[in-house]
Amino acid sequence: MIPAYRERSGLLQGDALSEYRRLIDAEYDAAARQARSAFTWLEAFEGLATNISTVSWKAFPLTANAPFLEIDRDRRLQDEYVEWRAEHGGDGRLERVTFTTMFPEVYEAAAIASFEELVRVIQGVIPGADPSVRDLFGVDEDPSSLEPRMRGRLFNRQRESNPWNDGARGILCLFQRSNTLGALFKLLADCGEPRIDLAPSAVCGNSNCVPERASDPFVCVAAQAAARSGKAITLADPAGIRIDQLSGIWALEGREIPINVPGENEGIWRISHGGLRGVLEVRPGLTMDGSALTSGARVATNLSVAADVLSASDADLPTWARTGHEALGRQS
Repeated sequence: MIPAYRERSGLLQGDALSEYRRLIDAEYDAAARQARSAFTWLEAFEGLATNISTVSWKAFPLTANAPFLEIDRDRRLQDEYVEWRAEHGGDGRLERVTFTTMFPEVYEAAAIASFEELVRVIQGVIPGADPSVRDLFGVDEDPSSLEPRMRGRLFNRQRESNPWNDGARGILCLFQRSNTLGALFKLLADCGEPRIDLAPSAVCGNSNCVPERASDPFVCVAAQAAARSGKAITLADPAGIRIDQLSGIWALEGREIPINVPGENEGIWRISHGGLRGVLEVRPGLTMDGSALTSGARVATNLSVAADVLSASDADLPTWARTGHEALGRQS
């Protein structure tokens, strides 16, 4: 039986939520079956004394090696499990930056449910959106004639060219090739294999991990430390990456504002959909650390995102979920 995983954005319901849980469960199951890894199934932690660790990193892509405006224009450079859309006015002034950490599984699940459900979910993110079948699936067929999971596959195939996601009309979810839910699970599973022959900081360079990224080394060290101390780990429910906070000194026309405090930041910074979406309204006179903003990439240098990892003593887990017992399979 598939656990009743939560869906952080709150957008899904009914059949779409059931499909989402199926997609998420497949990721937990694949990672938990990795031999010798401390990563295990979420349901194994029920009733145990657990600890939640927050692993955070900056959204700016260290691997990009490009000017800020080029990083804004090319989402393929945004590889820290967070992507953004920068909007400029007719005079070229930066007006708005929208960040997302939402994985495409949310929309894939909605597409599997129906085209109408997918549109409803999109409108929950971009009010007033009116996407066509071609926008979302890249075909002109009647979506009801398509096999349900084919609709999900077509949405995923089209998401780099979907105008509601590629920046032409909006941004919905991640599409950079490294920013996948599967990659996050695989990273935790690989780095959850105790490597006592290596320093914890060296494990990233010897596994499914990119040392040059901001995210991977932090996540890897956290998983390795837990595994070496006899802990079992899993992604806390709801699984994914959430937007955490903006750092730095923020001011509007010279007056400092508490940028992370809703109700006191004058609506300039809003985090919504369970932390999966953040919108910065770049008003005239807004500064970050004393300078005016001209790019989303510069904002990303001060934006933190985070993943929550659940851990417990491996010895306290049911036998079927312990490290080294992966062949037993999960409890049915």
